[in-house]
Amino acid sequence: MQVQVSNGNNTELIPILLKKADYESGIDSLSLLSLYVFAIQSKYKRYLIGISPSDNTVFKQNTDIDTNVIDALNNGLESMDVSVENFAQVKYALDKFFYDITVKGTLIYTYQKSYLISSSELGKRLNISRATIHRYKELGLESVDSVGHNSYPRHNEFYWKDGVWSSRIQALFQGFKIRNQTKKELIVEIEHELNLYKKEYGGTFEEVFGNITDPYQLDEPDDYFDWKELSEDLKRLFKV
Repeated sequence: MQVQVSNGNNTELIPILLKKADYESGIDSLSLLSLYVFAIQSKYKRYLIGISPSDNTVFKQNTDIDTNVIDALNNGLESMDVSVENFAQVKYALDKFFYDITVKGTLIYTYQKSYLISSSELGKRLNISRATIHRYKELGLESVDSVGHNSYPRHNEFYWKDGVWSSRIQALFQGFKIRNQTKKELIVEIEHELNLYKKEYGGTFEEVFGNITDPYQLDEPDDYFDWKELSEDLKRLFKV
């Protein structure tokens, strides 16, 4: 089979792969994932070296495929656009698809060195400080370990300069984080959050809010509800 190449990208291969990736034909989710990964690696090879599931990945036995995610993958891949923005949208759709068809694990992306930038450069593009970048990393901003000074994929700029996209990234990141945490790790994280509240308010939840009958009258009612929910989550974990 001859595959035409334009600007370093396969222009005939993508339609062939997408034709095979027809979820209505009964193709299983693992095969569908493999086709999309191959298509994405082929289209965005200027950015990517490879994509692979983490070693702890566990696939669901049966799953309902979100057609909106499939449409986003297909539309993004069918487009002749190979910009960073186009890749960012397709990558999010692939990560969401992977999340939906698995119960554990993540996708590991290996990028071309030329696709990675420094924290200083990313800060300039987003007009934020390095301290803010490190805070964003805790919320889902992507970085690559053990690659040196330039460790931030360029699509971070697309995600984090837009409130809607940054919210999507944070929600998906938290979903992956929670399901991949061990019980011990989750307990440690919750206890850390509870200790921050204790330090800020100078006592336990019961000592600070024990006599509150209407939390909506508080200056920070969200703290009341978040603190209470974390305490209840911790109690449930110790019972399991």
